[in-house]
Amino acid sequence: MTPTSSTSQPQQPLAMRFGRTTVAVTIGDVFSVDAEAIVIPANRRGMMVAGIAGHVRLRAGFQIERDLMQQAPLTLGTSVATGSGELAQGGVRMLLHAVV
Repeated sequence: MTPTSSTSQPQQPLAMRFGRTTVAVTIGDVFSVDAEAIVIPANRRGMMVAGIAGHVRLRAGFQIERDLMQQAPLTLGTSVATGSGELAQGGVRMLLHAVV
């Protein structure tokens, strides 16, 4: 992949359709996308302390982390759904925590 300059046209997101569900991968601010759900990484303890998970916790509210931690220990390779907290105001209905 060739790096692009800031003046180039934005690339179209990679999107795949599974029945009525479309999964799209985009580059940019996760809080500015028009999506019903956001997938973020999670650890086995459900703690959202670093990286994008930490940013989501700050934006969505600490209750998201508490909900996730109540389900711990989480199984590697699975995903856990929680509500979206304050992100619901922007149309995000759910967070999918991919346990890695």
